[in-house]
Amino acid sequence: LLLNDYTATMIVEEYSLDPLALQRLLYQLDRMGLIDQTPGNQVRLKVARGLRWRAGGPIRRFFDLQVREEFLRAQFDQPGDQFNFLSGMLSESSVALLRRRLAALAAEFEQLSKADGLLPVDKRHGFSLMVASRNWTFSLFDRFKRLR
Repeated sequence: LLLNDYTATMIVEEYSLDPLALQRLLYQLDRMGLIDQTPGNQVRLKVARGLRWRAGGPIRRFFDLQVREEFLRAQFDQPGDQFNFLSGMLSESSVALLRRRLAALAAEFEQLSKADGLLPVDKRHGFSLMVASRNWTFSLFDRFKRLR
C-alpha cells in the first residue's frame, strides 16, 4: 500500500487495521531499512517502486505461492481484462528487441503509477500487469520429438 502512495491515515481508514498495529508494522519496515518514519505519522519510502525481488527470497516466495496463482486463476473475461499468450520461434535479435520493449513497458507502467499516485485514492483503482518471457517449449511436444 505504501508503494501505491497510501498514507498511514489512509490505510487505517480503508482497512481493518488499528493505528497501533499499523505503527508496529511501520516500525518493523523502518528497522528493515525499507522506510523512514517521520513525525506526524508520515512515511518516506527508501525503496524504488519497481524493486527487484531476490530469487528464492521471502517476498518472491510469497508472490510465487499466492499472488501469481490468484492473478492467473482469473478467466480474464471481464470488461477491461486482457490476456495474451504468444509463442513462436524467434531469432536472438528479435528476442533482444522484445526484451527492450518489455522493459520500456514496465518503466512506463512505473511512471504512470507514480504520476497517478498524486490523484486522490477514489480516482484510481488497483491494476496489475504481469510481464514475463523466457525461452520455452511446451512439454507436451517433448514426447513427439525425434531422437537424433
